[in-house]
Amino acid sequence: MTVKEYLEKARKAGERLTPVGHGKPYAEAIAETMDVWSNDAAFGYAIEAMKRVGCRRDTINKTLTAMYYVMDEMSVDEAAERYRNF
Repeated sequence: MTVKEYLEKARKAGERLTPVGHGKPYAEAIAETMDVWSNDAAFGYAIEAMKRVGCRRDTINKTLTAMYYVMDEMSVDEAAERYRNF
């Protein structure tokens, strides 16, 4: 699902859930507080960071492969907790 499709779906859901004249639509309130997660963006950040510290391409590839599997095994909240406790 693209970000555009996600936002459209959220807007339609919000229209169904929000009574007319009672504050912000649900979808608008959610859109202001949520970030859209992208594994591709996470991989891009990792690639750029590793390039900046001089990692070789084979090391970057091994790291990305490990990240791919970890992303399936660990939730976003668990990953954030791991980062905060590092």
